[in-house]
Amino acid sequence: MNRIILAVIAVAVSVGAVNAAELEKINAKDIAKLTQAEEIAVPAIPAQASQEVRQDWKHMVLRAQNGTVINIDYLTRRLESDPNSGDTAYVYADPVWVNVSNPAFTGNEEVTVELSGNPKETFRLWYAGGGRYTGRPSRDITLIFHHHGVDYPQSQELSVRVGENYLVDPISRTETFKLSLPVTKNAFNPSLPPEPNGQNA
Repeated sequence: MNRIILAVIAVAVSVGAVNAAELEKINAKDIAKLTQAEEIAVPAIPAQASQEVRQDWKHMVLRAQNGTVINIDYLTRRLESDPNSGDTAYVYADPVWVNVSNPAFTGNEEVTVELSGNPKETFRLWYAGGGRYTGRPSRDITLIFHHHGVDYPQSQELSVRVGENYLVDPISRTETFKLSLPVTKNAFNPSLPPEPNGQNA
């Protein structure tokens, strides 16, 4: 209502339809209302709490003792909690695709992957044809925690079960593949270019 009264007065004055004497005739109650400051809700502008930088796809190939090939393909994502200082940042793998291939696969196998790091997740792969199973976890994986100029790499562990049997790592001779997914050099310095051809650190 107050805005309507203000608008009417402004238009009237601008066209010369009223003078000072006529303005005095305005109801004193309305004048009192006009002098009261109205509270206008102004939405707060959210502070930029983080800055996200996408990087190139990375690839890691593992070979089980029985010849089955495990391909891990992932995209790195850097997230800085303070874009101005870069004192605290994280590098995530997201998305992560796991492909398990063997010419002997027929599509009738049940292939399950357990990928641990931060966090740990178990997920089932589906048959993509050509002796290859594929799938991905539902969440990202922390690769590096960076704080005040120091990098803290996070290691991962991978287990693959085909039917009732686990694939065996020929290096450790266990059912667990211990790995550390590579991250591009200069991951925490956006002013520096990424490694050429997406090479890993």
